[in-house]
Amino acid sequence: DRITGGLYMSTNAGQSWQVVDTGRCDDVVCYPSGDSIYAVGSGTGYIRSTDGGRTFHRNSSLTLGKRNHIAICKSDPRVLYFLEWTPGRGYFRIYKSTDGGEHFALKNSSVSTTYPWGPEVDGMGDYCLVIHVSPFDPDYVYVGNLNLWKSTNGGDSFSIIGGYNGTMHPDFHNLDFHPTDPYKMFCVNDGGVW
Repeated sequence: DRITGGLYMSTNAGQSWQVVDTGRCDDVVCYPSGDSIYAVGSGTGYIRSTDGGRTFHRNSSLTLGKRNHIAICKSDPRVLYFLEWTPGRGYFRIYKSTDGGEHFALKNSSVSTTYPWGPEVDGMGDYCLVIHVSPFDPDYVYVGNLNLWKSTNGGDSFSIIGGYNGTMHPDFHNLDFHPTDPYKMFCVNDGGVW
């Protein structure tokens, strides 16, 4: 069967699926132990499970936009970051939780969506958008869109480290770290894997 939207769960290695929630779901992350699961989307809202996905509960501590992403720090899973994009606004909103996703507070709204040719291209946030936190240090946070932004102070400030500054191809879709080497990060963009 074709899946057209929502959050689905399988308990038999993908042989069958059941609907957890309907509506657009942009991102799902899991606590390293697997007992807590977090999902965000403009259709699902922010929903959370603390029993391994058997039940999900709505949480109203986040204001969702058109596209939304969430990231968890594997070495300190009490720390989560949430990235919200709304077209035409000119900046991203980045929220942070330090209590395992129960509450979020706005951390930053200075990461610009304005690029060398002028205002953001309508719909680019729907095409390329990602947030990732280092699994080794919860203060190292990365936001990818047309540019790749980095924070070393828990989201207080960000600087461009890739994209249209010429150091890396733009249009970022995914990020991840080497599992044992904190100095190696993989970036997936329209130019391949970097």
